[in-house]
Amino acid sequence: MTTSQPSSHRKSENALLKQTLTGVCLCLFFLLIALPAHSTDNPPQRPWLWPTGHPVPIARPFTEPAQPWLSGHRGVDFDVPIASEVYAPTAGTVSFVGTVVDRPVLSLNVGSPDFPLRTTFEPINAQVVRGQKVHAGELLGYVAEGHSPGALHWGVKVSAQKWLNPLLFLRERSVLKIWDGWSTTQ
Repeated sequence: MTTSQPSSHRKSENALLKQTLTGVCLCLFFLLIALPAHSTDNPPQRPWLWPTGHPVPIARPFTEPAQPWLSGHRGVDFDVPIASEVYAPTAGTVSFVGTVVDRPVLSLNVGSPDFPLRTTFEPINAQVVRGQKVHAGELLGYVAEGHSPGALHWGVKVSAQKWLNPLLFLRERSVLKIWDGWSTTQ
């Protein structure tokens, strides 16, 4: 003799199972997006520091081009006075100090062989030299004349044709906390 459970009891069990599976899927999704895309031996420090020493107004935001060869704004422009100090946002090695077109530029390698990452500032009167290792917060130089809008341009490059919004590196990682609000008595 078989006994069947009431239909309403089965529906509540199905609803609970559906809620639980949804919660597990959401947890896995958020866990996957929180993990780094590449493993690195020397990942950049996160969050990075503001290269200006503190938050400042953005004169022009990052605008990713639809294709690598199309126009866009491959960094952010900070609205800071000429001669403002510029600091290393994270530890790295100075890879370039020189003039590009008509502006003094400084580039800092902050990634690893597995995840190459370079951050660039212009225009800057550098106080560091190529090959020099710097710590997060160390003075790199002073904002020079020659850039508009905003006095300092800051970019982050992950490959020859891929730039990232540098402001993303200033945010702290989100921590997913499990919500213990599932009720088993519904």
